[in-house]
Amino acid sequence: MKKFVLVGLLALTVALSGCPSAKTPDQPATPAASWDTITYQTLISVQAALNGAKAQAAALPQFKTQINQAITAYNAAEAAFKLYETGAKNPADQSVINQQISAVASQVTALVVSIEAGVKK
Repeated sequence: MKKFVLVGLLALTVALSGCPSAKTPDQPATPAASWDTITYQTLISVQAALNGAKAQAAALPQFKTQINQAITAYNAAEAAFKLYETGAKNPADQSVINQQISAVASQVTALVVSIEAGVKK
């Protein structure tokens, strides 16, 4: 299951060439727009992976800083997406949001791998 999450997260990251609070990000105002929908779904996947990492690392305090950094990065990506959704929807902003989500997805993937290695010790 953990490898499936990692593979799915990596696939979504590559697809975009592009945690969080306990609540789910708001559904895009225009879900029919493919970029909006894909970005929203990616945020949900990243949030789920980050929440899973937090749960796994609950007894591993050495990962607290990494988890907090990933949460901060996720929150920034989510805020950028929400701002895009409520604003003028400038296509140039999509690239910046893709980069933010890609970075946080990579960060969460590395965190999960590190936590799994720490759990196996």
